[in-house]
Amino acid sequence: MKQQKTKKSFVLILVVLSMILVLAGSAVAKPGARITRNDVFWSWDVGNPDNVAGSSTLIRMTQGKGIYLSYRPTGLTPGNAVTGWVMVFNKPELCEPEPFECDPTDMFHPDYPGQQGPAEGDFLLTSGHVIGQNGKGHFSAYIEAGDYSGSGLAEVICPEAYEDGSGCTGGITNVDGALIIAGTHDHGPALSGEALKEQITTFLGDCQEGFLGDDFGFALSEDDIPSEPGYCSTIQVSPHMPD
Repeated sequence: MKQQKTKKSFVLILVVLSMILVLAGSAVAKPGARITRNDVFWSWDVGNPDNVAGSSTLIRMTQGKGIYLSYRPTGLTPGNAVTGWVMVFNKPELCEPEPFECDPTDMFHPDYPGQQGPAEGDFLLTSGHVIGQNGKGHFSAYIEAGDYSGSGLAEVICPEAYEDGSGCTGGITNVDGALIIAGTHDHGPALSGEALKEQITTFLGDCQEGFLGDDFGFALSEDDIPSEPGYCSTIQVSPHMPD
């Protein structure tokens, strides 16, 4: 009898989950929402169609309410702790030296810590987990306009404000006009306990030894993928241009 109840409960859970997924899908992709799907590229080989590493889907909600991102990179290191991020440039037309060709120097003022750059950028956590043997990741999140609670920029340049994010960053403020880039941030071999929690919920989790790659921690080759504790790098990107 207990086994029958357990089986019925499991079936009921599956039915409820199916209903939730259907409702969530209809709520996210409302008529008028703009959907773009793009390839994922390694950070040292962006745009190469022969070296694609997954895909991402971005939904820009109607009336500028926010975005939904589903990000599925491949080729990741099994056993590493990895987080997915949304890099946003709210005013990409102000990126220098070329409009819409944005990099982290357009996100914040390197000479004025704690101040955003001309493009009013930010980068926001979607989710994180330990990579399985298939090397695949799945990171997703709905982020409301103006929500900066998951700001990695606040964590990096404004740690005194990180608890509430106030006075440091603004998150996504221009849903329709922003340049939005999905990013894969590798925190190296997964740890345990609170250390693992830091790895999969923050930008700086177990990065105390430093960032591999360029000055902003973007991997320049496969050699910059973290293979030992204490190091991090952003290894993949998937850009979504505004209209």
